Amino acid sequence: GLFGFGGVGATGGGDIPILLHSRRIGFDQGRAVPIEGGARVTGRVGQYSLGLLSIESDEEPAIGAPRTNFSVLRVKRDVLRRSAVGVIFTGRSHVPGAAPGSAGEGGSVSNQTYGVDGTFAFFDNLAINSYWARTHTGGVTGDDASYRAQLDYAGDRYGLQLDHLALPLALGEHTLRDHRAARGQLQHLALVVRQLRRRHRSELLLMGIVV
Repeated sequence: GLFGFGGVGATGGGDIPILLHSRRIGFDQGRAVPIEGGARVTGRVGQYSLGLLSIESDEEPAIGAPRTNFSVLRVKRDVLRRSAVGVIFTGRSHVPGAAPGSAGEGGSVSNQTYGVDGTFAFFDNLAINSYWARTHTGGVTGDDASYRAQLDYAGDRYGLQLDHLALPLALGEHTLRDHRAARGQLQHLALVVRQLRRRHRSELLLMGIVV
């Protein structure tokens, strides 16, 4: 969808961080809080896709939750035939469970996250996904940038997958582990087919013996 980021959907995928936690809007420390109102606008103009989201939740004295605003801006532009580049910004005026003493003058810890991403498709078998994102949360220190570069080639005979992912100590509303990983896989499809054929013949032979 439009609010997906980094080549995955808005619900995330694998280790890719979710920059927009839409299902957490209206909740504070696992407790539901009243929604005052909001608006969501999505549309397309030429090669551009635009998404705007702003929701305001009311305070909840029982759990000490202040009035909170959630805002998202997403812009994507189509490039080439089946590719796109985009930018995203998310903001939350109050982060539940923030560290004591990290609040600003208003008594709440806010969070802002922004990033750029690109998904590129060439021919019928080559895809490249990439993103870079950075966050700022009051009271959270450490590495605050995350990035990924992924290449997936699925040819008729050979396949190649390369992936480099870096997750920071903190991204968005959460503290994460410091994680950097590089993965690579080269596959000769003809060899896999031969192995499958051998296994299939063995299974047929076994079935004949049992019968």
